[in-house]
Amino acid sequence: MGPENKQFRVAKLKNSNRFTTALVGSETVVDVFEGDVFSWYLPSMNNRRRSGLVGGLIQGGDADDMYCSPDDCYRLSFRTENREKALNHYLRHVVKVFEEMSQQLQLFTWSSSGSHYGGSSWTSMDSRHPMTFDTIALEGKMKQGIVDDLDRFVARREFYKRVGKAWKRGYLLYGPPGTGKSSVVSALSNHLKFNLYVVELANFGSDYELRHALLSIANKSIVVFEDIDCCPELHARSESTKASDESSDDNTRNDDSLDAAELH
Repeated sequence: MGPENKQFRVAKLKNSNRFTTALVGSETVVDVFEGDVFSWYLPSMNNRRRSGLVGGLIQGGDADDMYCSPDDCYRLSFRTENREKALNHYLRHVVKVFEEMSQQLQLFTWSSSGSHYGGSSWTSMDSRHPMTFDTIALEGKMKQGIVDDLDRFVARREFYKRVGKAWKRGYLLYGPPGTGKSSVVSALSNHLKFNLYVVELANFGSDYELRHALLSIANKSIVVFEDIDCCPELHARSESTKASDESSDDNTRNDDSLDAAELH
């Protein structure tokens, strides 16, 4: 998007500080690649109807088998002598830039409607936590053991499938606040290039809503259950058991918390 564009659409996710922009009909974006000009044009809705783009079918020429949605059909223009450059170099450059932009990891949180799971959904924002296993403060052998375990887990995906087991891996992180549990999770995410889904059980109104949320998580993700020992519903005990627990390790329970991370 540039100053020459008179109209554009602006959107902002609820939990993000960044705005995204997109073209509207009859607007053009000019790109200069290796000294040559390439123009991307989005036809207006009326022009798309007349040209057959609405409904997904691009008609005419060699594009009879191409499909797209009305909002995704752009026209690329360039000088005739740049045809080979456009097909063999410029479009590859565009795809490469898109793939690099798509590698930005996302942090998902559950936004509940408070009434029925149908009005709830995952909302995302860029995950920019810089922690990696190169910078995290962990004992050397422990750190290498975690990295080896992660790499072995990823490499054995087909083995899990072959023996009929779910491709999942779980970690339980235990310790007082500030001891680095969140940093370990971020290091896991950055090492595997997996998105993070943070689950706070108190945000779910029912088991049905929680089940719906978990089933909608994409593959190659890390699901983080925060402070699972602080949810009253998970620790329903008899009065005698509670009294015994409080007398034996009351101080530890008040100071420590449990986080669980599941990879799948």
